[in-house]
Amino acid sequence: MVVKTRRQKLESNNDFSQIIGDGLPLSAVLRDETDIPLSKIQDKYIIYVVGNNTIHDRKVVKVGRAQNAIQRLKSYIHAWGTNNLQFPSSGVKLLYLRIIKKEFVDIYGDVNSRLNIVESNLLRKLREIDGISLITSRGRETFYSKRGRKFMLEAVRDIMNQQSTFSKQHSTGIKLKPFTRRMMPQRTSQCDSALRAMHKYCDMSQDLQLFQRGKYEL
Repeated sequence: MVVKTRRQKLESNNDFSQIIGDGLPLSAVLRDETDIPLSKIQDKYIIYVVGNNTIHDRKVVKVGRAQNAIQRLKSYIHAWGTNNLQFPSSGVKLLYLRIIKKEFVDIYGDVNSRLNIVESNLLRKLREIDGISLITSRGRETFYSKRGRKFMLEAVRDIMNQQSTFSKQHSTGIKLKPFTRRMMPQRTSQCDSALRAMHKYCDMSQDLQLFQRGKYEL
């Protein structure tokens, strides 16, 4: 009987929450010194959460997305440095990482990448949670909670787990397309009628917001 190592088990898993735990030094991850194999995330689309080690940011997280995982994560090393035992406030921790499939979604004719949809939904739901505040002076992806990072990470995991069935077709107006195929909008007559009515009052960018807040919650 062949027993798989902890790292080998991750090869079929796109969510690294269990191995990351309360956080891993990002510099160690990028040196391939952890159970997250760099070959697994190379050139992948990802949703991630990071946090730097400075004292005033101990209850702050940065949520983000990337179309090139390693390149994006390296940018945080350039910004905050590597982890150093002599300087505990240096460096950055990787707090959450999930691979997102390279797919496009057609929502009533508004074609967008699955990565964009998942990230937008995650950020919106985080803003709606009591006890989590958006730090507006630092963009739309940096959050604070007096309850600490663990509380925010639990919220992130819950929201992302709710989206684990996102690849299923949620309505007759949605078609999932492989990343490499030509994307052609596909709508039913009922969808066309609803879309014409909505266009009297809102543009296509608002259609997406209506979809996310409506019956077909992502």
